[in-house]
Amino acid sequence: MSFGEPRHDCRRVDQTMSDVRFRYFTVILLLMRMVCSADTPMTSISEIRSMMPGEVDGSSITAEVEGQVLALPLFYGIFLYDGTNGIYVSHKPVPEFADRLKPGDWIRVKGIVEPGGFSPAIIADQIEMVDHRPLPKPMAYIPDKMRLAEMDCQWVFVAGRLIEVSIAENGLDAMVNIEAGETLYSVQVPYSRAGVERLHEMMYREVELNAVVGIRYNSRKQAVGRAFIANSIDDIIAVDHPDSEKDPVEVSLSELMCKETPSYGLLKIRGVVTGVFGNELFLRGDAAGLRVQTAKPAAVEPGDDVEVIGYVWPQPISPAFRALKVERLRRLPPPDPQVVHLGAVPDEALNYDLIELHAELVDIGKQFSEGGAEQQILLCRSGPHRFEARLPVGEKAGDGISAGAELMLTGNAHLLLNPHTQGILKITGFWLQLRGSEDIQLQQAAPWWTPERMMWVFSVLLGVIFLFLGWLVLLRKTIRRQTGIIKEKVEREAVLEERQRIARELHDNLEQGLGGIAIQLQNCRMQNALISEKPKADVPEDLKKDIQKTDRAISVAQHMLAHCSKESRAAILDLRGVALQRKALADLVKEALAPVAEECGARLEMTVSGNPIQLSRRVERHLMLIAKEAGSNAARHAAPKILKVGLRYEPGRVVLTVRDDGCGFNPSSPEKEGHFGLIGMQERAVKINGTFRITSTPGEGTEVRVEVSGPQEEQQ
Repeated sequence: MSFGEPRHDCRRVDQTMSDVRFRYFTVILLLMRMVCSADTPMTSISEIRSMMPGEVDGSSITAEVEGQVLALPLFYGIFLYDGTNGIYVSHKPVPEFADRLKPGDWIRVKGIVEPGGFSPAIIADQIEMVDHRPLPKPMAYIPDKMRLAEMDCQWVFVAGRLIEVSIAENGLDAMVNIEAGETLYSVQVPYSRAGVERLHEMMYREVELNAVVGIRYNSRKQAVGRAFIANSIDDIIAVDHPDSEKDPVEVSLSELMCKETPSYGLLKIRGVVTGVFGNELFLRGDAAGLRVQTAKPAAVEPGDDVEVIGYVWPQPISPAFRALKVERLRRLPPPDPQVVHLGAVPDEALNYDLIELHAELVDIGKQFSEGGAEQQILLCRSGPHRFEARLPVGEKAGDGISAGAELMLTGNAHLLLNPHTQGILKITGFWLQLRGSEDIQLQQAAPWWTPERMMWVFSVLLGVIFLFLGWLVLLRKTIRRQTGIIKEKVEREAVLEERQRIARELHDNLEQGLGGIAIQLQNCRMQNALISEKPKADVPEDLKKDIQKTDRAISVAQHMLAHCSKESRAAILDLRGVALQRKALADLVKEALAPVAEECGARLEMTVSGNPIQLSRRVERHLMLIAKEAGSNAARHAAPKILKVGLRYEPGRVVLTVRDDGCGFNPSSPEKEGHFGLIGMQERAVKINGTFRITSTPGEGTEVRVEVSGPQEEQQ
């Protein structure tokens, strides 16, 4: 080991300690800045914009700045400028004079610093008017600085050619596109009808304006574009004057963008219209076609000899034209298309011209325009080329035109350039703009035996074979399953027959035996009653007491016997299980309570609500018996005038209520000896996994309520 190694380790330790001290010192400074910021408002826009996201998020830093109002986008906020830097200010609540604020006002803003969308902004709590000053001289906008943060909210000067005006979706703004070389500026200005008409008059002219530049950003605060906000359409000023149209230079189509002719001055061109598509029309001149864009749809038709005045519009293959004015000179017959037989490479002279070619239809597709309307596209093949033939929006090809058909197509050609070649033009393809469905002529209908249909037939035959084999397999499984079902049915019928036999035995033996016992007990009570009615001298006092005890015992036995008889009848009904299968639960409950109500002279009221759901036979039987027992108890002990029965079907549950207006009782008091009704109803509710509740007040009647979930599977 050399002596240099320890010294190297010492230097490493010193460097590490130095880094730790530096970071510690930085954290302390940051904390001190945050503490000071919480007490002292920030007064510099530059200082606010220099803050990092971590310093703003979750903090309550106050700001008090002065600046000049540059723009007010629909009073959503204010772009404030202090002469060097700009910042966005949102005002909540809106100050009373917000509708009177105008560009140039110098104001004082007090509020809270927020992270903002791309850079820090201010939420104003208070805005004070200071004075009004002329707007500052803007800086020239440099496209290369678009993504630099310091360009955000700056006051800039923009110049270029006005090429498009549209109304925003909100109906409150107009979107103006200005072209400067290869750069396109999109400017947002407040909409007005007169202002838009004025912009249409300046279409395709050189214009200039002052605007606030903003940065478009995504959710990760990454700059993805730019936006310009102007205060008024009047801020867009035409550089040239309309009188310059008086002296345009007249050139032919083939001379456009040539060395000997001007390229950027006002030009006049003459040609015959071959196609009209909204704000675009196509001309044919001396062995060349021209695409012309107009500010408004021109009132011309194919065959019109027209003269257009405007500016050349450079395009990759051949120049196009932006027309300020279109004048129809005379009416000529519609021009004949050039009949084209495509070779390996389309001739570049065909660009924008009206052509006719033979093609095979490969498929029919569609796309959607900017307004959402459907546009039909024919995918075609001609020689070695595959191309698209696009119909106008809303039009469709005629009947009988399908994949495989031979067509004769007429339309304006748009050649496509290979973007990977430099210095020379290399045409890679084209697409055809059809003027309507009449430009599609069916030469030969598609043959039925196409390769696709042959494959389809073969697939169908193959599918039939597989289906047949699958059917054989399923048939064997079905036979096996049906055999099992028949076996189960035979066993179930045997069980059902045995249940019927047991029910008959119970009815013939047990039920009759119980009935006999009930008669004998009743006779005993009658004998006791006769003895008790004799004179006191004939009946000893002790015997009378014994008779009373015996009478109470017989009464208890009768109640128990009635309960057993009722249970036996319920068991017989469960074994037979026929009536419940044929009637709805509401009908069963009504039939069970009708005799009870008639016996005690009460009126029976039955209400059913909700959509009935199918419960298991077992649950329905218990609900019916609970309702019958509740009605019987009311008839025997409460002397009711009305029996109200409610059956309410709710999602996932069924609620049964039986209510009477009788004498009522205290549910907390001990039950009388021999009264098994309440216990029986509770037990039945437990058997069907339901909840049982009884509510009663002396003198006010009684309500029995049972709630069960449904539907439930019948338990074996």
